[in-house]
Amino acid sequence: MLTRLLINRSYARLWAAGVISWVGDYVFDVTVILWISTILAADQPWAPAAVGGVLAAVVVPTVLISPIAGVYVDRWDNRRTMLGSDLLRMGLIGALALLPLLPEGTVPVGATLAVVYATVFVSTAISRFFTPARFAVVADVVEPDQRAKASGIGQASMAIAGIVGPPLAAPLLFGVGVGWALLINAASFFVSFLFLYGVRTPGPEAGRQVPQRPGLWSELRAGLAVVGGSRILVALLVSAMVANFGAYLLNTLNVFFVTDNLGASAQMYGFLGTAFGVGAVAGAALSGVAAQRVGLARTYWVGLIATGVVMAVYARSTTFAAGLLLLLVLAVPLAAMNTVVAPIVMRSVPGTCSDGSSAWSSPRYSSCR
Repeated sequence: MLTRLLINRSYARLWAAGVISWVGDYVFDVTVILWISTILAADQPWAPAAVGGVLAAVVVPTVLISPIAGVYVDRWDNRRTMLGSDLLRMGLIGALALLPLLPEGTVPVGATLAVVYATVFVSTAISRFFTPARFAVVADVVEPDQRAKASGIGQASMAIAGIVGPPLAAPLLFGVGVGWALLINAASFFVSFLFLYGVRTPGPEAGRQVPQRPGLWSELRAGLAVVGGSRILVALLVSAMVANFGAYLLNTLNVFFVTDNLGASAQMYGFLGTAFGVGAVAGAALSGVAAQRVGLARTYWVGLIATGVVMAVYARSTTFAAGLLLLLVLAVPLAAMNTVVAPIVMRSVPGTCSDGSSAWSSPRYSSCR
């Protein structure tokens, strides 16, 4: 019954691996922010800057590596790329988990922060390869007429992970400690690896000639030319970068807003992620209706403006209940905006979706099949 609901056995395993790793990712993100803000930099004037270092460790590899990741992944075995990515991240997070388990004062705070930033940087870089590989594997194991269903299952599962994951971080961190919370996240990558190991993808057809591909930089230049030649894609790229940078800032510095402006304890921080996740589910569901009634472009720019307006109101909120409600509302237009990005890109680049153009326009769609 479950296999039938999840299309086939390979996709069911792929789905299970995704759910586990997504929940683990949300737990890891919140754990790192709470670790820095409440323990490593507790009551320090430089605490926001220290948490901001996490933002830099995420943004830099996303900007630098996303454009080339899809091009490389298309040349590799996608299943092996996913398996290797999970093992690397398991080892990486597992090694980081050893730091808080050492006696207090063994490693200076500055050195600990440097290791945290390096871990987040490398983990984010690895995820830039994992994500397009996953999209490609979904295309390999799911028949064309079932891919829309698979995409819907994946989006819904990711949204649910965003609701469930953040509130788990604070109880783990304050209940069993940072080290064990990180070890649980490392274990989630191992469990994901076990599920992915059972995924079977079709091999190359016998006697099929592998087409000659242009060089890496040629594909990137071609993709940049496509983006630069389209006013729609340029506007989309710039606005999406600005909006996502604001979202990164919100996610990174929100813990201080919770304690200083909303008057709540840091342990309540994860529930803001839950509220955001609920709003994101609603926004994704409403985006289809909005796009049909007012069009893709209008859905995007109205969502962009609405997100900014609600963000301004959220910045002036003074109670935790109001903050929860406003963050839920904020996520609705933001999710609707993000949902229509792919159709706009596909409509603006008719015919085929090349790795190069998609890499420059959106990291999320860096490998199109």
